[in-house]
Amino acid sequence: HFPWLFDEVAVPAYFLHDFAHRTRRRLSIMHDTPSLFVGGAGTTSALHVDQMCSNFWMYLGEGAKRWITFHPDDAPLLSPTWDAPEQIHRFAPLAQLESDAQSAASLRQARRLEFELRAGEVLYIP
Repeated sequence: HFPWLFDEVAVPAYFLHDFAHRTRRRLSIMHDTPSLFVGGAGTTSALHVDQMCSNFWMYLGEGAKRWITFHPDDAPLLSPTWDAPEQIHRFAPLAQLESDAQSAASLRQARRLEFELRAGEVLYIP
C-alpha cells in the first residue's frame, strides 16, 4: 500500500474506477487496487488467469515486457488443473505444455496473441 504514490503518478481517469471499486459488496481486493508491480530485467510471470477474472491495465515505465495472451474462452485448451485449497486453476509452464504432444496439440487450437509492451505504453486487458 503506497497512497503517497498518487502524488507522484497520475492514474488515467478511465482506470480509476475498476471492478473492485464499483461493486455494492465490499471486496477484499478493494484496498489493494490499483496494484504496483516492480520487476527487474528478466522478471517473468507464470501462465495464469486473474483470480477475480477482472480487467487489468499496465503502464510500463521503462524497459520492455514480452506478453503472451490467450483468449479467455480458450483456458480449457491450456490444460489447467484445479487447486481445490486455493480455489483456482493452475497451469503448467508454457514450455512444458509445448513439449508434451497431447498438451501441444490442444495448445495449438488456442487463440494466442504475442506482443511486446515498451516504455511509455499502456496495456489494457478487459
